[in-house]
Amino acid sequence: VLLCSGGRFAAAVFELRRCGGGGAGCAARRATARLVAHKTIHRYVTRRGQGGRQSSADGAKHISSAGSSLRRHHEAELAREARELLFAWAPLLRRCTVILTHSPGPANAAVLHASPAPLDKADRRVRRIPFATRRPTLDEAKRVVERLACADYIAPDASEEVLANAAIAAAAAAPDAEAERWAEAAAAAEEAAEGLRAAAEAEAAAA
Repeated sequence: VLLCSGGRFAAAVFELRRCGGGGAGCAARRATARLVAHKTIHRYVTRRGQGGRQSSADGAKHISSAGSSLRRHHEAELAREARELLFAWAPLLRRCTVILTHSPGPANAAVLHASPAPLDKADRRVRRIPFATRRPTLDEAKRVVERLACADYIAPDASEEVLANAAIAAAAAAPDAEAERWAEAAAAAEEAAEGLRAAAEAEAAAA
């Protein structure tokens, strides 16, 4: 799991082990994740009080204050340290079956994919995390793995209510920048619920 945003970088490698049978000591709905390696980096790159990264502000106008110079230096250091770590982890990453990433914006994406790139965009193992993430930390990387390493079974009679509640919760929790994406997900969930309702009615009529 690789997270990079807001001057923070978090990388963690996990080994997943399936829980068989749901017996004692095994959560019924999720695999166990053993932490193999991890590293977090934090640098001062955002403009306090004004918001946004220094590199974004530089695109609009030239700023030559001491604070802006410090933020540029820290942004370069964050990228250098994160990329050095990923290159050092190359043998470990080659063993990974899936590499989950969240690096919104060109500055964050460059940390992972700028040439020479520690990650190949064409690598089918590299996948974008399919939901909103929080501040890049080890705990957040663990949350991502726990959420993606489990599956929920929804009973047919509860499907409509569960899907509707999930869509509402997702829309409420999503940042403004992703509101449109979550609205589409909510609409898809509503459509799925309608399909399940129609199937249940057809099944009842056939009986």
